[in-house]
Amino acid sequence: MAFRELAYQAKALAALEAWLERLAEERAEVDDYIAFQQSRGRPVGNLPDFPTKAWERLAADKGVPGGRAYGQSR
Repeated sequence: MAFRELAYQAKALAALEAWLERLAEERAEVDDYIAFQQSRGRPVGNLPDFPTKAWERLAADKGVPGGRAYGQSR
């Protein structure tokens, strides 16, 4: 049985893909920061909230439906 692709599904998948890409980029920055701190023998301390930063970048790029802030419901 073949399924038809609906426009909203494609939009949702594209938004998810964009979110995951930005999340991976932000996570890589945090990983680089951790490696740098550890190479200097320093404690890592408080890490940035990379999921929120990734979501904010996505919202700023209008990749989030409605441009909602992270954790904000309708």
